Amino acid sequence: MVTHILFSFVLPVLIGVGLVAIGWMIPVIRRRHWLEGSAFGIALGATLFASFFAEVGMPTFPPPRSDAWVGLIALCIAPIAVLFALTGRREFPWLEVPSCLLGVLIALLPVISELSGGKAKPLFPGMTAASHGLLALAIAFGGVALSRLQQVRPGATIPTVVAMSCGAGALCALASGWITMTFLFGVLAAVCGVSAILARTGGKHPIGRGGAIAAVMILTVLPMATWHKTTAPEELAWWFWLLIAGAPLLLLPLENRVIAKVSDLSAYWIRIVVVAIPIAYVIYLLIPMLAGGESSGGDEMDEMMRMYQ
Repeated sequence: MVTHILFSFVLPVLIGVGLVAIGWMIPVIRRRHWLEGSAFGIALGATLFASFFAEVGMPTFPPPRSDAWVGLIALCIAPIAVLFALTGRREFPWLEVPSCLLGVLIALLPVISELSGGKAKPLFPGMTAASHGLLALAIAFGGVALSRLQQVRPGATIPTVVAMSCGAGALCALASGWITMTFLFGVLAAVCGVSAILARTGGKHPIGRGGAIAAVMILTVLPMATWHKTTAPEELAWWFWLLIAGAPLLLLPLENRVIAKVSDLSAYWIRIVVVAIPIAYVIYLLIPMLAGGESSGGDEMDEMMRMYQ
């Protein structure tokens, strides 16, 4: 048990925090805007993959099981973060077009897998064509929205709200019965939390476009995987994940003249409280499921079949 926690949680968190600290704290690296703007994204990708590798092992392509897509996408997060960070000083269409292309590419991964010799099956069990399309739209819209937001809101705010969403995601995954995903969300929440502290105490470091697209990929793909691969309790509805993943977007309307007139510290806590409201509501609804310890979402054989697809 101790070894499991060490390799699945502690070491991935140390890797992620180390990468963020290097990218944000070393002056030579901070002078290169694309390195500073991708450090948070690289850290999230490395953390996610390190924990996935400790839990599941090295993913293969084409993947025999759909959970391998999580590991494969984790491998891609760091280079994608660097590519997006390189466009950090370019305007339309250098953000919008890549975000749309990325969304389409991830939605078409099953087709790419089939063309490479894999079996014809959706990204995750039970996903329809509409689900793949919604995933593509979520990545495209989220990538543009969060990237624009981080330009005007550097510092601890975005890492804090992403940490809150990932923490709630861990609880939701636990209630759904997927322990591996609980660890993945947990390590990401820890890295985001420490990143928020570093940004708060060491200067208003921007997460950059690289960090923004990494956060969006995580908050779209992981909830989609958990919802479709588990037999969640009947009380755990799909909109739980929508509130968890979409909560950071509540920061968008808070960029207004009223909030701008208050002090930085007050504005920070106003934003955090507003984002925390839907997340706290979801956690409140999850407590009876976590305390009960029993799932009413389906029989054990059904759940096992879905997890091994």
